[in-house]
Amino acid sequence: MRRLLLYCLLGLQITGLAWMYAMNLRALDRGSYFLKVRPIDPRDLLRGDYIVLGYDIGWLPSSVNESSLPDKVFVILEKNGEFWSIASVLPEEPAAGVVYLKADRRGQQLIYDIERYYVREGHGTPSGEMKVEVAITDGEARIKQLFVNNQPWD
Repeated sequence: MRRLLLYCLLGLQITGLAWMYAMNLRALDRGSYFLKVRPIDPRDLLRGDYIVLGYDIGWLPSSVNESSLPDKVFVILEKNGEFWSIASVLPEEPAAGVVYLKADRRGQQLIYDIERYYVREGHGTPSGEMKVEVAITDGEARIKQLFVNNQPWD
C-alpha cells in the first residue's frame, strides 16, 4: 500500500513538471514582438549575472491620467515601425484579438516581469543598440531572445 502511494505521488510530480514545461513551450511558440530596451548591469549573488532591462513601454504615456488607474493595468500595444509601443492603458482586460500585456503600476512606472535577463557568468554586459524579442500569451510576456546591434546575444 505504501509503495502504491509513493508511486502515485511520484507520478503526480512528474505530470506536474511535464505540464509546466508544456505551458512554457506553448507560450514561446506564439508570435514575436520586439521591444526596445536600455540595459543596467547588476549581479545577484545567488542567481548570477543578469541585465536589468528598462523598456520604452515601461512608463505611462503623458496622456494617461494615472489617478484613475488601479495598481494592476492592461497595456494595449500597437506596432510603430519595428517596435511595439503603448496604444492605451486600461483598468480591465481588453477584448480578445488585441495584443496586450498585464502590468503592475507603481506611479508612472509599469512592471511586466520581463525586466531581468540572466546571462552566462563572466559574459558581461552587451554594448550597442539593444532590443528584445518577446512572446505574449494571455497578457503575459516571456523573453525569447536578446539582440545587440541586430545580432542574437547570449
